[in-house]
Amino acid sequence: MSILGELAAIDLEKATAALRALWSRLKGETRVPLRSDFSPELLKPWLPNIVIVEAVGAAPRFRVRLAGTAAVSFAGRDFTDRFLDDVIPPEHYQATIAPYVGAMASGQPMEDDILREQFIAPDGTHLPVRRLVMPCSSDGRAIDRFVVGLFLYRPQSS
Repeated sequence: MSILGELAAIDLEKATAALRALWSRLKGETRVPLRSDFSPELLKPWLPNIVIVEAVGAAPRFRVRLAGTAAVSFAGRDFTDRFLDDVIPPEHYQATIAPYVGAMASGQPMEDDILREQFIAPDGTHLPVRRLVMPCSSDGRAIDRFVVGLFLYRPQSS
């Protein structure tokens, strides 16, 4: 089965609910969990779909620190060590960073469907991708890291 087929087979609701539950458990009584609490062992079921993003600066820029193999595959490129404003077209940038900005402000995970134009398969098919942005901290104070789940899914028919 191709990576796109494997991604399409993911139970989206189960995956996002399990990641939200993990985030909540790791958070405990703190505002957000530490990024370091999300060990590869804990993330193993979703590791290919996980992207780690950091906020850099007072008016933050968002840099991809690590991208899972599935996320790289359906993005068609690896954004590791790249700032989103360097790789996302300007017309899509605000929509792309909105969940990060929202998660920083609220301290809560944000979930959305990524713009259809952002992920396109080699055959030209627009890929529907659900994004779960979970805010974290590197130091226990500031929200400056995000564990992000990117999941290809089959949209419901109208």
